[in-house]
Order: sequence, then C-alpha cells, then structure tokens
Amino acid sequence: MSESRVHNQFKLTSDDYVGADVGEEVTLPCHLSPDTSAVAMTIRWFKETECIYLYKNGQVTERSGYEGRVSLITQELERGNVSLRLIDFRRSDRGVYICQVIHGEQKEEAAVGLRVRGEPDSGSWYLQHETQEDKLKREASAGELVGGETSDTDPTLPLRRRHSMEFIPPYMGGESSSPDSPVSPSVSELRLVLLGRTGAGRSAAGNTILGREEFGAQASPSAVTQRSKRREGDVCGRRLVLVDTPDWFCPGVSLEEMRQDVGLCVRLSAPGPHAFLLVIPVEPSKGEERGVLERMEEMFGEGFWGHTVIIFTHDDGLKEQSIEEFLQAGSQDLQQLVEKSGSRYHVLNIKDRAHGTQVSELLDQVEEMVAGNRERFYSSQTYQEAEDQVREMEGKIQTERGGRKQREERDLRERLEKELQDSLIKIEGVIQEHEGDIRTLSERTSELERQVKEERDEEKKKSWRGS
Repeated sequence: MSESRVHNQFKLTSDDYVGADVGEEVTLPCHLSPDTSAVAMTIRWFKETECIYLYKNGQVTERSGYEGRVSLITQELERGNVSLRLIDFRRSDRGVYICQVIHGEQKEEAAVGLRVRGEPDSGSWYLQHETQEDKLKREASAGELVGGETSDTDPTLPLRRRHSMEFIPPYMGGESSSPDSPVSPSVSELRLVLLGRTGAGRSAAGNTILGREEFGAQASPSAVTQRSKRREGDVCGRRLVLVDTPDWFCPGVSLEEMRQDVGLCVRLSAPGPHAFLLVIPVEPSKGEERGVLERMEEMFGEGFWGHTVIIFTHDDGLKEQSIEEFLQAGSQDLQQLVEKSGSRYHVLNIKDRAHGTQVSELLDQVEEMVAGNRERFYSSQTYQEAEDQVREMEGKIQTERGGRKQREERDLRERLEKELQDSLIKIEGVIQEHEGDIRTLSERTSELERQVKEERDEEKKKSWRGS
C-alpha cells in the first residue's frame, strides 16, 4: 500500500501496482483517508507526466485516446473513492499512473503501477524519484487538457467541457423530488438513450431531437454507430443529454462487445437515463421485433419497459395511413412491444426538422412518464444488474458451446467406433464366406504334397534296386 505525503487534512492511499489481462476492464485504486467526500474536489489522473482525465466542478475532460475508456466511479465519490476505471486494457496502457486530488490549497498525490498480469511491477517508487521537471510537465499537461488552465485555485479560468457528472447521492434507486434533489421535479435535464437496429433511423432521430447533426449524416438513417456516443444540447427549454448506442440487436455483435458498450453507455448516461427511446421504422415488418423484445428483456429485465418510449421514424412515409392503421396492420410482436412500453409511442419525421412541435411533444411525453415512475431514472444499480445479466448470458452460451463440443466429440467417437465394428464384422463375414474354399484348398494342397512325397519315395526305391 502506497501513501501520499503527510498532511493535516486527508491523505491518498493506493496499491503499489495492479495487473490485468489485455482487453479486460481494470480499476486503478485510490482513496481518501479518512473517508472524505471528493465531490467538490478537483481530481486529476496522469499517466506519468500526461494528464489523461480531469474532474472539476462536476465536469469531466478526457485526453484524446482515452475518451470513453476512463471514468471515476461516480457513486463512490461521496465516500472518498477516487479510483480510475479503465476499459479495454491495452499493452500501451502499461506504466505508472498518478492520482492528484486538490482541495483549496491542499494537493495530494499517490501513484499506482499498471502492468500486464505476470509482468514485474513498476510504480510506487515513481513519486519518490520524480524530478522537478516531471512535476512541471504534469502541470503543463493538465493545463493543456483544459485549454490553458494552470491553477486549480482560480475558479474563473476556462474549462473545456466534454460532459458533466452530476453529484450522485449514496442512494441510487432514483431521483427524489425533495428540495435537496440535484434534479428538480420538472426534470430540467433529461438523459435519454437511443436504442434500435441499424437502418431504423436511430442516429437520424437523435439529430432531429437535437436539431443539428451530431450522430452522422441526417440523410443516411442507416449510418452505422460503432460505439455509444454522448451529445448535449438545449432543446425546448430543457437541457438534453442524448446517448446514441450501436445496434445491440445485430447477430454479429458478440456478447463481450455488447457488455463493454453497455458499460460505456452506463458511464455516458450517469447516474442513469430518464428514458430509453426505442427507435423502430414505419415500414413493413422484417420480423425483427421478437429479437428486440427478447434482447431487451435479457439485458435489462422487465423494469426496462417502465422507462421506455417507442419512436416510430419515417420520412414522409405516413402520408397514406395513420400510425394507428400501421400498428393494427403490424405483427403481433410489434403490438406486444407497444403494449410492453405502456402504449407510449411517438411518431417522428426524421426528414422534417422544421416541424418543431414533434420534438417538444416527445419531451413532454417523456417527462410525463418520468413523473409517473417511482424511480425517476433507470439507476446505475439496475444497469449493473443488466451488465451482470449480459455476463450470465455469456456464461450460459460458453457452457452451451462447451457442452455442444463435448456432445460432438462423443458423437464422433461413437460414430468411429461403430464404423470400426462394422468394418470388423464385414471382414469377419468375408473370412467366413471364404473359409470353405480355404479349407478345400488346404486339403488339396495336403493331398498334392502327399502324392509328391509318394512319387519321390518310389523313385528312391527304383534307384536302390538298379544299383
């Protein structure tokens, strides 16, 4: 256990090093001692002299190359846990990481080494042997990350905003409507997560809601989102946080890829989304609704539907029929999706951004749903349960694959043994079939040998008589 330098108010403690396998999620541990809330403090994480993550005044800035890969455990800040979580660990991530916590005039540091599991450690000695030049480089790197800031004691200096992290109370079951709640009963900020198949117009719906292009080309509703992305904007008098997700329903997406992106979506929508917007195109059904229904319940459980609004997207495709007619003509699975979501759905023309009322009506519907929910948002605890469910799904599939492989090997072995037995029986039959011929041939051979022997004996007798 390594510690920061001695001080009067608090100190930092961390492990000397941690090890991980490539591709894993790893946590670099660091805690305030004694337990002290770090919510109002400035938290910097460096890889040696390069600042990769900065938390200040509830705002987060991440260095290019680490965006979406590093985060604090926000619900633990109140208890003094300032550990850094890193997803998709790479060999290039190996090195020494320094956590720096600043509060008023006090600045504390602690170092932890990160290595590939099984390699020699490297880390807690770093602060003891660093030079003054290293310290200056760290300060310069932190200033560069936020666009010129050089001192955390001056609150007037600018901070380049990437995304905000609200204060999260210890209870994560949902937002309170009390005066002390960080979000007012009218929900001045709405956190929304877009879900849907590739080609459903999911990203285009996000652009329409925000009123600008943020998630790819507006004219290309089939544009593919590779990873979850977060964007913010002021829309209809509300602060919106919108997270666009990849196609989690695609058969080509592995459970590990989905699990990692679910984790990223959790962090981008922390402390939890007020609503999931499930995007479905207004077009003849391709029979995909059943897969959407099953995947959502596998990942998020039944509670997911209480926070869901279905968005039916079109580009002037509803001119000849109403949405009610479309639903009546739809598949049973589509109707079940609508029923599961409490018949909350909204029609969105992704081609006509000028039709402003369609967005405000959608947000009104979301707020009405939020007001009626006991839990104002889908909590990170439930998200964790969802991620655990994905892991469980992955484990079941691995078990099934292992069982299937064993069955295939057993079937192959049994088939080969049967073929061998059949071959032996066939050979034995051939032998029995020719056994009589072999016996006759053997008797004939013996008779010929006897005759030859008699002839030789007779010749010998004649020879003896002639002599």
